[in-house]
Amino acid sequence: MERWKYLARPKTKPDAEGHLRLQCPAAGSWPEARCDLKPASLRKETGKRVPIPINVRSDVASNPPPSCTQESVTLPPEAGAKFRQEILFGSDRWHLMYRSIRSADEGMNGFVKDPAHEALDDAGRRRLFGTAAQSLLTAFLLLAANVRKIQSFIASRAINADGPVRHTRRRRTRSVEIWRPKASTISTIGPDPPPAS
Repeated sequence: MERWKYLARPKTKPDAEGHLRLQCPAAGSWPEARCDLKPASLRKETGKRVPIPINVRSDVASNPPPSCTQESVTLPPEAGAKFRQEILFGSDRWHLMYRSIRSADEGMNGFVKDPAHEALDDAGRRRLFGTAAQSLLTAFLLLAANVRKIQSFIASRAINADGPVRHTRRRRTRSVEIWRPKASTISTIGPDPPPAS
């Protein structure tokens, strides 16, 4: 089942210090899930709600945490801070938001690692010791990559008085037009006319 059905729901917004009050999905007057440890969630109206399978962990049923015995709990700001994000991981909105960002990020990684230009992943291009020196050289290489990307963008979008800049042809072959017969010499396709008598 989807993990969002088991998420703890915030009761209020975080306070000034970042403490957040959450409640179990089976708690409250209109629970999102059913749980044997929350008798109010086992009403007739909640018969089709998602059951929380506490029988998977017998130690939870015998020694329930505060979130199972109270209506809500307050979490400090550092609880799960490393993994906290505004958009639910794996949700449709998460994929919509991060799929394009990741593609752009991976594209830029490949761009700055191009051996013909910055070659950021080549340690031989950064022969200095120390984190500060490496950070500075990396910053310069990223600057050069960004300038190169900006120049490429400007060149591809350059506009002059007549409209978009037309690139000159690299091939010097003659146009196919010189091989085509002129329109006046093209006869109408059809049967040959009868001979004159």
